[in-house]
Amino acid sequence: MEVKPLGESPEVIHLFESMEQNRLYVEKSQMEEIVAHMDELLTSIKQIEKELADMRSLTGNVFTSIVDEGSTAVAEAKSVVQRAKYKIRDISGRAAALGGNALVSALHAAHIPNLLEKVQSVLHDTELRMRKSAHKTEAISVELHAANVHIANIERIMGGKDIPQNPPTERKGPLTVMRAGFLGLASTFERLSSATAKLREKIPDLDRASAKDRESVRGRIQDLKKRGSPGRARQTGEVEI
Repeated sequence: MEVKPLGESPEVIHLFESMEQNRLYVEKSQMEEIVAHMDELLTSIKQIEKELADMRSLTGNVFTSIVDEGSTAVAEAKSVVQRAKYKIRDISGRAAALGGNALVSALHAAHIPNLLEKVQSVLHDTELRMRKSAHKTEAISVELHAANVHIANIERIMGGKDIPQNPPTERKGPLTVMRAGFLGLASTFERLSSATAKLREKIPDLDRASAKDRESVRGRIQDLKKRGSPGRARQTGEVEI
């Protein structure tokens, strides 16, 4: 599987060169932002995978089922982002051989805004799944803490000691670290999802723009005639009288 960043792939490099030659400076700037964002997403997900591996090691194979749930969510998000990366790379390879309007049309036909929308959706979904794992970890931690306090009280009673009025509330151990880890990962996915949303706002709706370009001139003229029809104006005047 390809590990080279999208921005370093020959297809994307050639696309940028072609855009420069055709003076498509705005479109090039937009594509550069998209490519850089995709590379940032995959770099961040790679770091998240490492954090999950460290978390699994920390649990000592006791609470790995929760960690595995988080790992599955991240793997699914990574798969979507990787597919988006490969699609952009393939689009770039085809468009780089074109010029002028044909190049722009090829990018329009790629439905890039829809691609970013799917990426944003999976990032947001993964954020929620990380928070769910954090909540599940917290619930187990509370149950174990209550059980430990109960056992300690039984031991004190059997030893002839009084039960403390204010039992300890502080909880330590791998579950506490896991909860903090999942919340941290959720915040990371929230940031990545927000960045994708902002990028979508900056990238025009290329599909809609392309559809407008395909609208016939005749249709526009007819629309103008209807709105500016003298007969329609006289009818309006008659109503006012």
